[in-house]
Amino acid sequence: MKIFLIANNTETFAGMRLAGVDGVIVHTDEEFHEAFDKAFADKDTGIILIMDDLYDQYSSFLIEMKLKHPMPLIVSIPARGEEARITDAVSSYIETAIGMKI
Repeated sequence: MKIFLIANNTETFAGMRLAGVDGVIVHTDEEFHEAFDKAFADKDTGIILIMDDLYDQYSSFLIEMKLKHPMPLIVSIPARGEEARITDAVSSYIETAIGMKI
């Protein structure tokens, strides 16, 4: 199973490449959809990682793809320095799962 990253900043891209994750940097709608289609079409791709801001920008499309296709797993990841957003996301997941705000 492969992991594929769609990023829009070089720091995240470089860090993931050092970890052995293949991917691309995109700046336009066309580049994003081309990269997503490439990753989605590869049957060896198990996870597509997408930067948070790109995920937000294309959320309607990505949610539709997640609902229609169980694989590959589509996951948003934060850019470097967005720890507060991670904490908020984890708190939200816990609140949804157990029905209690922490």
